[in-house]
Order: sequence, then C-alpha cells, then structure tokens
Amino acid sequence: MVVAEQPATFADAARVKSLLSGKLTVIAARIQHEQGWGWSEFRMSELGDNVIDREQYRFAMPAPILTEEEKQRVSELEDKIETSDSYDDEYALQQQIDDIVCEATYREATPEFRAAHGVWVSWDGDNFKVQAGIHKVTEEERQEEETALQTHRDKVVTWTTPDIPAGAFPATLVKAMSAERTLAVQAELAGRPDVSVALLTWTLCLSLFDRSYGKRSEPLKASVSSNQYHLASLAPSGDEGKALVALNAQKKALQATLPENWHLDFTWLLSWSAEQVNTLLGFCAAHGINGIQERLYNHTEKSELDGLEAALDFELCKWWKPNAENYFGKLKIAQIGKAYEEAGLSARAGEVVKLKRRDAAKAAEQDLNAQGWLPDWMVRPVPAAQAEETTETVADTTDHAA
Repeated sequence: MVVAEQPATFADAARVKSLLSGKLTVIAARIQHEQGWGWSEFRMSELGDNVIDREQYRFAMPAPILTEEEKQRVSELEDKIETSDSYDDEYALQQQIDDIVCEATYREATPEFRAAHGVWVSWDGDNFKVQAGIHKVTEEERQEEETALQTHRDKVVTWTTPDIPAGAFPATLVKAMSAERTLAVQAELAGRPDVSVALLTWTLCLSLFDRSYGKRSEPLKASVSSNQYHLASLAPSGDEGKALVALNAQKKALQATLPENWHLDFTWLLSWSAEQVNTLLGFCAAHGINGIQERLYNHTEKSELDGLEAALDFELCKWWKPNAENYFGKLKIAQIGKAYEEAGLSARAGEVVKLKRRDAAKAAEQDLNAQGWLPDWMVRPVPAAQAEETTETVADTTDHAA
C-alpha cells in the first residue's frame, strides 16, 4: 500500500503571535475583573527577577496561612508521597499540596490588597501562566531606593595604605627579607607555647564573636568556620535544640569576659590563666566540628565523630532523644518494628507494626525512650574488647538463669 505524502504546513509566526496576544488580553482582563485586581498586564514571557523587570515590578503576594484542617491534609499527603510507588503518583499528590497552599495564599490577598496590586499573564510555550500580587514600583519609590543606596555608599570607609619604610627598597628584597624574618619568628614562637596558644585562641575568636572592624595585624593564618546555622537548618530540633541553646549560652557568657577592643590585639590573653585560655580555645575549636554524613552514588559516608566521641566518653542521650516528630515519624513501619526488636521488645513490636504509622511513631516515642534506646547508627560503635566482654556477661547470665 502506498501512502500519499502529506503536504508540509507552516505556521505564520506573526499570525500566531497576534492570536496569542489577543488571547492573553482577554484572559488578563477576565482574571482582573473576576478576582478584583487593580490592574492586569500581559506579554509572551513571564515576569522574572531580572534587572529590567525588578526596576518596575515586585512580587508581593502574602505568605499563606494554613488552617489546622489544611495542615492535617498536607501532612497526610506528605505521608502518602513517602510511600508512593511511582513518580506520577508523587507528582499528583504534590499537586494537591500545591493547590492547598495556593488557595491559602489567595485567601490572604484581601480585597484592599488586590485593589492595590495587579496580575501578570504570560505564555510559557505550552500553557498560560498567571502571576498574581504584583506591585508596580513608582518613581517616588525608585528615587527613595536610589537615595538609600547612595547613603550606604557614602558610609563605606575607603582605606588607603600608608607609606612604610620598606616601600623605599626593591620589592624582591623586601619579599626575601620578610621570608627570613618569618622563619625566625616561627622558630622563636615554637618554643613559646604560651604565646602560641594565646595567638591561636585570639585568631579563632575573630571569626566567632561579634566585633568592631578595625586596623590590626593577623600574623597567624588559621580560622574556624562555624556551621551552626547550617546544622540548625538541618537538625529537627532547630534553634530550640538542647545542644544549640547550651552553645549560645556559653558564647554569651564568654563574650562578656572579653575586654574592650579585644579584636585589635591578642596580648591581653597572656595575662589570662591557662584554664581561662583553654576554655576559650576549646569553645572556638568545637565550632569547627563537622559530622554531617552525605550519601553519594548510593553510598553513605562513615561518621567522622566516632573517635572524638570515644575521647569525650560522649553519650548522645544527654543531648537528644528520639520522638515521634524528630525521628520515628520519618521511619517506615518495618523500621519502627526493628527498633523495638533492638530494644528487646520483640513481643511489643508485633503489636506496634499493626498500627498506623503516626500512631506507631507515638508509641515508639513512649516505649523506646523508657528503655533508653537510641538508633545504633547514630552512636559510636562499642570497642571490640568491650563488646566481647558484654557478650560473655550476657552468656553467663543466661547460663545461670537456665
């Protein structure tokens, strides 16, 4: 059978653009009227955060406030996403969550807000896109922003490098002699641990405590970067965690002991006792600890905290306990059942795994915390010798019981 070749068809780009523009005009006007916006505009591309658009428009839609029923519904949908079997199911569930949030957002846009703001309609190549709650920047506002920016620029202090005697000599000679001098200072400092520790402590303090910026010399090239903000954003306990609260309290107490203009020089530490210096140095060093475990190529990195925890004789339960919200609620039912078995509650495990996951998580919080149980992968491994001793003790106990 011979199939006749169909003639190729070409769309008139100008014609298509004209039709789309007409459609966008109608849609923009209809949405403005139906939803009560103060104005509407349209174009082929959506409103972005680029320099040109930002000079004229601002995204101003209020934040959504969900009702308790909506929060409950979102929580249920998130639970279903975790157990969904396909990306299509996950996408459909996420779309329901987005719809709930969108409805809550529009609910916060009062009639007064809508009258003062507008709606933007565009074409993304497949469908029409609506961006609501847009604020038009007035010329007066633009002038105020420019004035504020200029005021900020005027306050910036520009430093000029003063002339020093070394400037009169060849640069290569200055560099060579400064290298010679540095080696000599290193050799001298190596024999003065009191000055070395004081200098190290002061240098680390510069990056951890609030200070006034001023001209100073920083000969030691050492630093510690606090990752507490990042850790708090990841950890379920957030800013309210027992560990972070304790660290913040210690920082406040230590900062109160620092002398005025402490950041300009380190020699004030030489008058401190070794105990005082070590306390400050220990606080600074603690902020450089990073034990976050990443998963790359389906392989989870081993924790780097095991050896340090052993040296500290560290017990996680002193600072954190698992509960339904921060741990058990994020597990599968089978994993909760395994936790019961690890805690020696196998009989109870059979009952709990029959519950709904939310109820099982609450039960685990009560039952397993009473046993002092912690996830085995969150605590340092027991040393081999101690593990063998524990095994022998259990075996002896079993024999006597028999």
